[in-house]
Amino acid sequence: MGVAAFVLVAILLMVRYAKGFVANIAVLLGIIIGCLVAVGLGKMSFDKVAKAPWVDVVTPFAFGMPSFDPLMILTMTLVMIVVMIESTGMFLALSEITGRKLDRRALCAGLRTDGLGTLIGGLFNTFPYTSFSQNVGLVGITGVRSRWVCVAAGLIMLMLGLLPKMAALVESIPGFVLGGAGLVMFGMVAATGVRILANVDFKTNRNNLYIVAISIGFGMIPLVAPRKRLVVAGPTLKFNLPAGFLDLSLLAGKEWNHCGLAFCTDHEHGFDAQWILSAAWGIPFQAGPVPLKFQGFINYNSEKGKDYSGVKTEAETLMRTSLMVDVGQMAAGRKNTLLLGVGYELWLNKFGNHTTAAGVTKPGINTYAPTLQMEWHF
Repeated sequence: MGVAAFVLVAILLMVRYAKGFVANIAVLLGIIIGCLVAVGLGKMSFDKVAKAPWVDVVTPFAFGMPSFDPLMILTMTLVMIVVMIESTGMFLALSEITGRKLDRRALCAGLRTDGLGTLIGGLFNTFPYTSFSQNVGLVGITGVRSRWVCVAAGLIMLMLGLLPKMAALVESIPGFVLGGAGLVMFGMVAATGVRILANVDFKTNRNNLYIVAISIGFGMIPLVAPRKRLVVAGPTLKFNLPAGFLDLSLLAGKEWNHCGLAFCTDHEHGFDAQWILSAAWGIPFQAGPVPLKFQGFINYNSEKGKDYSGVKTEAETLMRTSLMVDVGQMAAGRKNTLLLGVGYELWLNKFGNHTTAAGVTKPGINTYAPTLQMEWHF
């Protein structure tokens, strides 16, 4: 934390008091200064740099020739849709920073470029190349808006890609050094987003207000939602059935839970030890030409002391079972990839006793719910 804060302060001082070229490369200089401090503290190692060769050529298809699988294609399509949504936000922020209007044609061109970069990255054995928010933040920090700078940077990166020692050196940069610089770059993107929202019409179009409110609400879920950590230990008996399996377990568990809600009196709470009885099964079978699978589990959790509101918990029982059709096997001959079916959930004393925001203690509820289920294994 100390080094990260030092890097952050160094960048801010250079942005505030330096001029010209030095101010434009404040983030790079901040990272270099942070690395020097890390070396002095013995927190940065150059072992990989010493072992890496000076020059090497990246060969395409190092992991073999590509294969085309319908399920994997569908998976990557969903991934790229998410990536394109993220890139659209980056393009909007970049448009605001540079003062250039983002029209439909420019947006499509940017997304196509992301797709082309992803294709080339795949050919050369690496991850998808898409727009990154920290690079957009650099535009706002440096004030350099020329596309030719990006072209020159791309050519430099191509040459550096032939130098494994440089790649090893970049990999050696400690995470806390990058974190200090990342605060500036990611913060610049967030500030640009706030500036964009300042131009949104909230007075006459209340739908815009709901869009922002829901977006912020979803973004806060990881901060306020309970985060559960459970450590268990104990024997498990595994029975290999003629078709499928049956597992029976007797476990001792210890649970820690984070509650970010205001009425929680103990936001980082450790429960008492508990006993867990568990059974899980998966039994495939055929119904004529249709491959089916009967699967599920049942858990019995004993009471575990008081919760983060000071209320005594009670034992819980949870069972989820389903009958699934192996669609992947029927459509493409791939077992246990895509399954569709119906199920049932039985949850007795769900979540145990709990306390509402008004401070009222209520017993756990019982759930009896039929479900429609889809499983996608990739």
